[in-house]
Amino acid sequence: MVMVALFDSVIYWIYMKFIEVVSMKHVINVLGLFLLLLGFVMAADTAWGWALMSVPIVYWAMSFLVLVHRSHFAAIVFWAALAYMNWQIAVVSISAYLVFSIVKAVIVHQQTPISKRYSTKKKSRTLGLGLDMKEDLYRIGD
Repeated sequence: MVMVALFDSVIYWIYMKFIEVVSMKHVINVLGLFLLLLGFVMAADTAWGWALMSVPIVYWAMSFLVLVHRSHFAAIVFWAALAYMNWQIAVVSISAYLVFSIVKAVIVHQQTPISKRYSTKKKSRTLGLGLDMKEDLYRIGD
């Protein structure tokens, strides 16, 4: 009986340590590896396999894509070049990028308190100097 209780406590301890160590990011990376390998197998028969492989690549390269999308021109050139190479990869990649961006925006929006999102008091500043505006300092025509 003592041996069974000891065994159960050891199993429980290992289970809890496993849960603490494994985060959702690891699970997503394993799922991405699965999609990458599945797409590699599918690519032997159809071009949609390459498109399936693009989903985890978009997730892993999200910081690069955010950098590209800072400029509208660079984003258009990037996606046009990808569509020129293979339109299936471009369609799935753009869809994956939109889904990942929307999910990230929703999560950030939920985690940020309302007081941090919107400033309650805005200071008016001059355009050239960046100094605080004062009524009596910048009177024109008096």
